[in-house]
Amino acid sequence: MELAIVGKRAQTAISTRPVLQRNEWLLKQLMVLAEARGAEVSSECFELYATALAEFPDEEIQAVILKVAKKRRGEFEKPWPALGDLLEPLEMKQQRRREAEQEKRRRAEQVADFWRVVNERMEQFGEFRINGVDCHTADEVNEVEGSYKGTKPR
Repeated sequence: MELAIVGKRAQTAISTRPVLQRNEWLLKQLMVLAEARGAEVSSECFELYATALAEFPDEEIQAVILKVAKKRRGEFEKPWPALGDLLEPLEMKQQRRREAEQEKRRRAEQVADFWRVVNERMEQFGEFRINGVDCHTADEVNEVEGSYKGTKPR
C-alpha cells in the first residue's frame, strides 16, 4: 500500500509507514541483486533504482531481480545492471496488461452493443435474424451465434 489518508497536518510515522516499508523492501531486493552479482553499489544508486521501480507490482519486481541475479554475467558485462535492463521487462509487462484491459473493455462494449441491437430488433419485429436464422429468444441467438454465448446481461 503506498497511500494513506492524512489530514492537512504534517505526515506522521503512521501515515508514512507503508511507503517506508515498501521502500525498505525495494532496497533489500536491490541489495540481494548486488550481492548475487558481486556488485558494489552506492546508497544513492540503490535509492535511484528503488524510486524508479516503485511504480511496479512487487511480484513483478521480484521476478525481474531474480532473473537478473541468476543470469550468468558476460565476459565484459558490468556486475550491476543498467536501470533500463530492470525497467524494460517491467514496462513491457505493464504495456501488455494495459492492452489486455483495453481489449477487455472493447469486447465488453462490443457485447453490450450486440445485445442492445438484438433487444431493439426483438422489440420492434419480435425476432432477430442472424446468420440466416430467425431467432425469437436470447437463447436462440446464443445457439446461432456462439461467440456471444453466455454474455447476455440479465
